[in-house]
Order: sequence, then C-alpha cells, then structure tokens
Amino acid sequence: MEVRKENFPRMKFSKSLYNENHPKAVKAILPWLEMNGYYGIDKRENYNSDIRCMKDDQLAQFEVEVKKGWKGEYYPFPDVRIPYRKKRLIEKWLKEGSKGTLTFVVFNYDCSWGWFTDGNTVKDSEIVRINNKYKDNEPFFKINLEDTEKVDMNIINPIEGNFKYDPDLQINSKYPS
Repeated sequence: MEVRKENFPRMKFSKSLYNENHPKAVKAILPWLEMNGYYGIDKRENYNSDIRCMKDDQLAQFEVEVKKGWKGEYYPFPDVRIPYRKKRLIEKWLKEGSKGTLTFVVFNYDCSWGWFTDGNTVKDSEIVRINNKYKDNEPFFKINLEDTEKVDMNIINPIEGNFKYDPDLQINSKYPS
C-alpha cells in the first residue's frame, strides 16, 4: 500500500525550532523505551526517524515532535496532527517492506504526556490543511483520538525511584507488527 502523492507546500525547516524541541523530546522518550523493553537504542541524527531500536528482535522506529500549544495532561484539541512533511518517513518505511514498527509521538510542551500513533494509522489518515503561526495552508495528517494512545511519560519518580509501567499498553494495536 502506498502513501498518497499530493504535492503540498511545506514549512521550511527551522533549525531554531529543531534545537528548542528535538533534544527534549528525545530525552523524554529514552527512559520510556528502556522501561518498555526496547534495546539497542540509536538516537544519532540520520535525517530519517529520530530513534531506531529493537524490541522482540524487531526494528522499531520513533519520530518525536513537541506540540507547544499543549500544556499539562489535558489535551485541548479534537485530534492529533502530524506534519504531512513526515510522509517521507512513511514512504521509506513502506519501501523497506514495513519492517518492524514506525511510531509517531507528539509530546506536550514539557514532554510529560505523549500521543503515540502507529505509522499505518498515520498513513491511512485524512489530510487537512491548517493555518498556523508558521505557515498558511500547511498540510497535516489528522489522527482521530480513538486511533492513537495517550501515554503518561512521567514514568520515573526521581526522588523515590518508582516506575510507572503498563505491560498491557499496545501502541500498535490497530496494526500489530
């Protein structure tokens, strides 16, 4: 199955936004990955997925974003939106035979909560155009909230060392790998 081939104008890459948000998003997901059985974690910049790792001898890729307009646990939006420019990651994943999983994570501003969405769900979602402060008419994949998983990223209490772990959490429940 192929991702749709629309030619939309894209937001120009912003090094300052990247530097402000990318490091904290990567830092936030690393303990979660380790606590949930992922290993061989590679976070080196390769201009593809942000994190590559393994779980149960299967490749797992994660693409992380920070949504600055989402603060705290309460999510004030009717859906999750993934920038359409991320379709290149889906296309690469499909071209490579959809090996393992591809998961998109949208964090709130302080990375204490995240929406985890399977790559197939993103691929199959509606495309909408949004006017935002960075670009007018920017395309996004629109993900219904029931097709994504909201995860509490406060998995470790640094004072008491207590871990929050949900062994029943299935990020890729719609399209299990």
